[in-house]
Parts: sequence; structure tokens; C-alpha cells
Amino acid sequence: MRRSRAPLERMDADLKKYDIWIAGAGYAGAVAAAKQRGIVNGDGRNFMPNSELTRQDAMVMIYNAMKAAGWNMSASTSILGRFPDGTAVASYARDAVSALVQMGAVNGDNGMLYPYNPITRAEAAVILHFVMTM
Repeated sequence: MRRSRAPLERMDADLKKYDIWIAGAGYAGAVAAAKQRGIVNGDGRNFMPNSELTRQDAMVMIYNAMKAAGWNMSASTSILGRFPDGTAVASYARDAVSALVQMGAVNGDNGMLYPYNPITRAEAAVILHFVMTM
């Protein structure tokens, strides 16, 4: 069965308002679907597809994906106090990072969160494996 092109065209139109560099790209449909579900937001205007993904932004995306899938995600941000750099977590990422720490998906790296460091593929795989096997 062939899927209708209409939903993707609609997503492409929505993306033109979001980020002119994404519309027409091979990943445009995936980004549009994730944006519509509240999984990705970029900076509110731009997705920045070629930028490195920070550890905190990866956690926000995973947290948002879990919420979109129906998970009840809540945690006290006071849990960030366990980490010397917990106060460095951006305000928009505090709930996500807190929830993933509380559930045990994120333990830090030698006691640090390093929220602005790029996430490695290995780190992303560990978090994803944890949440997928809960």
C-alpha cells in the first residue's frame, strides 16, 4: 500500500515557517513529525540540523519523546543538586534532565552532567537502551 503524500506536503509547509533549511531536505518529514508531537523545538524558530547535539538537548528530546508516547514523566529538579554542575543545566532542560536522572537513565560522567558537551553515540545508546528496556 502506498502512503499518501499529503501529510508530508503539509509537514513541509509547516517547516517552511519553522526553518527554511529543512523544507525539502531528506529528513524534513521526520523533523516535522517530531515537531508536531513536541519532541523537537530547536530554538523555537530554527532546528539547526547541522549543529552538535548537547547532552541536555538529547535528554530533552528523549524526555519529550517519552511524554509523546504516553509516559508520565515528572521529577523534582532538586535531584540536580547531586551534581556539581547541576545548576548549569539550562532552565528549559531542567525537567527533562531531572526526570532521566531520577529514573536512572542518566548517571553522569564521573559525577558530572556536562550539559553543554556534545553527546556521544555511546551515551545516547545507553540512555535509549535504558528507557527501551524498562
